[in-house]
Amino acid sequence: MIQMTFQQGREIRFVRVEGNLIFFGQPYGGHMRWGRLEGLQMSIHGILKEFPDLEGKSPHVMRREALQRLKEKINKFNNEDEVSDYVIAELKTQGFCLKRKDVR
Repeated sequence: MIQMTFQQGREIRFVRVEGNLIFFGQPYGGHMRWGRLEGLQMSIHGILKEFPDLEGKSPHVMRREALQRLKEKINKFNNEDEVSDYVIAELKTQGFCLKRKDVR
């Protein structure tokens, strides 16, 4: 398992990688609540930037297809290190800086 902390300005994001699964964390009442990749908020603009062939489809279909493609991409990685490197690179493009990476 790899757990990472990212920061952009005052915003903090927590990400945990377990095998080929990615979880996003949020502090809640003194403990961390983890959500699966399916709960990831994806903007239509971001989806179309990554997958321009989805233009013209309904927002629901675009999100579903983009999530499926993202899962397929993640499943092609060989180990947690490759998945975490991908997450770090993606969040870096959004302006997030890796502050901590713990390997357990």
